[in-house]
Amino acid sequence: MKIQDTLKRAYDELPREFKTRPSQICEVSPAYFNRIVKGEPKGKDIYVEALDAVIQTGEEFKEWAMDKADRIINCKSNAE
Repeated sequence: MKIQDTLKRAYDELPREFKTRPSQICEVSPAYFNRIVKGEPKGKDIYVEALDAVIQTGEEFKEWAMDKADRIINCKSNAE
């Protein structure tokens, strides 16, 4: 699998609320980041940087989801 395909698949898996975060990490506009995901401009270095940003965003989403789950569990525990 090519790195561009991996980038597109990973980006498509991000929740909608987190779609703009990779562009912030790469310091580009969301529109430009979407062009990178679609394969323009071409360049392995660009794809690697974009994929790293998507992976970092995925980690941030994971932490956010775990914190939210912990808060829900704590609320339920306190209510009982």
